[in-house]
Amino acid sequence: MPDLSGITKIDEARAYELDKTKTYMLYCNGVVCWRSPAAALTLKHLGFDLL
Repeated sequence: MPDLSGITKIDEARAYELDKTKTYMLYCNGVVCWRSPAAALTLKHLGFDLL
């Protein structure tokens, strides 16, 4: 699984650098973090199916 640990935000420009055929794990460092759900929604909107 590709390492995305250094990425703190996924926007459209960053998403186009990712391979849609690979599986990515999105996670935050706490229960009140909003970044991973926001990234998942962005990727889903851009056509990523493997979330």
